Amino acid sequence: MARREDIDRLYGLLEELEQTVGGKQRIKDCTGYMDFPDRGVYFLFALDERRDAGDQLRITRIGAHTVSEGSNTSLQDRLRTHRGAKRGTYEGGGNHRGSVFRKRVGKAFVERESLNDEYPYWERGQARSGNADLMNSRWSGE
Repeated sequence: MARREDIDRLYGLLEELEQTVGGKQRIKDCTGYMDFPDRGVYFLFALDERRDAGDQLRITRIGAHTVSEGSNTSLQDRLRTHRGAKRGTYEGGGNHRGSVFRKRVGKAFVERESLNDEYPYWERGQARSGNADLMNSRWSGE
C-alpha cells in the first residue's frame, strides 16, 4: 500500500471508532472516572488544523501508555497529566515537566511567540516559574 492509502485507512478506522464510542473525547474533559482501559493508544487532534485530503481534523500526536509490572498508573492518569490541573495550586495549568508532550507544546509556543526572555528555563528542568501560569492558560485553550 502507498503511504497516502495507509494514512487514509488510518483516518477511516478512526472515524469508525469515533462512531462506535459516540464521538471524540476532549482531553480537557478527562476526569479519571471514564471507562478507559488501563493501557492503550491515544490520538490527539488539532481543533484548528485539517488534513490536506479533506475536512478531517489532523492528528497531532499519537501516544501510548503501557503499564509496567507493579505500576499503579493508567491511561487515564497519563491523559490527566497531559491535560493538567483543573483546580488546586495550578488550576488551569499543569506540570510541563511531568508531560513531555506539554513541555514540547509549550516550547513551540515560546518559540512562536518569541517568549524566550519570559521563559528562559522552559526546557532546562528548573522549577516552575510564576510566569508559567500564562503559558499554561495558552496551552489549555481556555
